[in-house]
Amino acid sequence: MASKRLIMVFFIVLLALLSGGCDREPQPDVLRAEIAELLDKEFKQDLFEIASLRRLGSTRYKDKTTGDQRMTVYFNVQLRFRKAFDLTRWDGLNAASIAYLLGATEKGIDGIRPGGNNANDILRVHGSRVYALRQGVWRALPTTQYKAKSAETAAEAQRLIARLNALAEHSAIRHGGTEQAIITKELTRAVKQIERALDQQAKIFSAASGPSNGAYYLYMKALEEHAVSLGFQVRNYQTQGSVENCQLIQSGGVDVAIAQSNITALALAGEGLFRQQGRLSELRAVTALFPEYIQIVVASNSSIDSLEALRGKRIDLGLPESGTRVDALRILNAAGMKLPDFKEIRESGLDAAVEGLREGEIDAFFATLQAPGRALQALLARGEAHLLSVPVEVQKVLQENYGGYRPAILPAHTYPRQDMPVETLGVIATLIVRADLADERVEQLLDGLFKSVSVVAKDNLRVSLLSPRTARDGITIPLHPAAERYLSRLAQGQGK
Repeated sequence: MASKRLIMVFFIVLLALLSGGCDREPQPDVLRAEIAELLDKEFKQDLFEIASLRRLGSTRYKDKTTGDQRMTVYFNVQLRFRKAFDLTRWDGLNAASIAYLLGATEKGIDGIRPGGNNANDILRVHGSRVYALRQGVWRALPTTQYKAKSAETAAEAQRLIARLNALAEHSAIRHGGTEQAIITKELTRAVKQIERALDQQAKIFSAASGPSNGAYYLYMKALEEHAVSLGFQVRNYQTQGSVENCQLIQSGGVDVAIAQSNITALALAGEGLFRQQGRLSELRAVTALFPEYIQIVVASNSSIDSLEALRGKRIDLGLPESGTRVDALRILNAAGMKLPDFKEIRESGLDAAVEGLREGEIDAFFATLQAPGRALQALLARGEAHLLSVPVEVQKVLQENYGGYRPAILPAHTYPRQDMPVETLGVIATLIVRADLADERVEQLLDGLFKSVSVVAKDNLRVSLLSPRTARDGITIPLHPAAERYLSRLAQGQGK
C-alpha cells in the first residue's frame, strides 16, 4: 500500500514539473499583451485600454482534424474607452467585431450604450482564446469558431415528428419515392400553419424570421427568450427569409416578421417575384432594426478579382424565397450577366454556401446580411475568402430602378484580413406587420423592444442597433398608424 502511495506521489510531482516547463499555459500577462495587440492591430483607432483582465481557466482537447493538442483559455476583460465612440452606429465598426475578435459569444459582451459610449466607459467581455501546442509551446490561433451545420436541424426534425404524431396519431402515411416527399412537404406546411394559428388565438406573437442561425432567426430568438419578462410572448418560426416573410404577413399567417427594405418595396408594388399574386397591400412597417449589406464572397484560391470575373464560375445565389437571391440576380443583371453565363448555379442557405466554398464546390456566393457576419468572419480569418466591391455603375442601376437600396461602405478591418474598404449597397432589416394588427398589440411590441434594448442585446448584439434615432431609416412601406404615433412620441422624448 505504501509503495502505491509513493508511486502516486511520484506521478503528481512529475506532472507538476512538466506543467511548469515547456508545456506551461499562457499566463495572464501574456494573454493581456496578446489582447492589447489584437485591439490595436484590428481597430487602429486608439480606442481601448485594458482596465483589468482575469484569467478564468482553460480546457484542453485534441483537434480531430489536425491531431494538434488544443487549449481554450477563458477570461474576463474590462476595456476602457479612451474616447467617445458609438458601437451602435450603422455605418462603422460595431460590437460584433469586438466580440468575434475576442472569442466572445452573443451573450459575452456587456456595457454597450445605445447612442454611443463616452470616454472612460467600461466594456465587459467574457472571451476566449484558442491555442495549439507546437514544438512544446502553446501558440495562439486566430478565432475561427464557426459551425456550418447546426444540431438544431436534427432537433427540428425530431420536434416535427413529435408534432405530427400528436396531430395525426392514426393517420395512414404512404411511404416511398415521390409520394413520400410530397407528403412530407405538405405535412410540414400544415403543422406550421396550425401552430401559428394557435399562437395567434392565444395572443402570442407569431414571428417569421429566417433560416436557423441566420441574423433574423437569432434576433427573434433573443426577443422570444425575453418577451415573457416584458409582458407578452413571442414564438419564433424559421423561414427562408424576406420574400416568404412578406407573403406570410399578407396572408395573416404570422403577426410579425423581419424583411429587407428593398423586398418590402417590391412586395408592396406587386412587382418581380410578387407579380403573379399582385400587390401585398396589407404590409406595414413597425420600425427599422439594423442595416444589412450585400456581400459577395469569393474563394481566395480563385482568380476572381471583380464582379465581371464571376462569369463562367460556380456561384450560390441564396435560398429561393430570400432577399439575398433577389439582390444577387439584380446585381448580375445590372452587370450584364444572365444565369446561363455561369458554370453552375446553386440556391442554398448561408451555412451550405459557406461549406460549399470551403470544400471547393463553388467559387463564390452572395449574402445580404449584417456586417460583420460571424460566418464570414471565420472564412476571412482563415484566409479562405475575400469580398468583392460592387461597381459604382452597378450600384446606380439598382438605386435608380428599385426601392430600398443605398450606397454603403464596409470600412477596413470590418472583417479579419480586410485591409481595404469594400464598396457595396445597403438595405435595412425592417420589422413588419399587417395593417389590421390591433394598435394595442403594435404598441406592446414596440414598448417591449425599445425598453429592453440593453437587456436583450446581451443575447444578440444586433438589438443594440435599435434606436429612436434610426427607427424610420430606410423604411419603404407605410408605417402602421400605432407605430407612427409611438415613434413620434419617442422622438419627442415622451415614449411610454
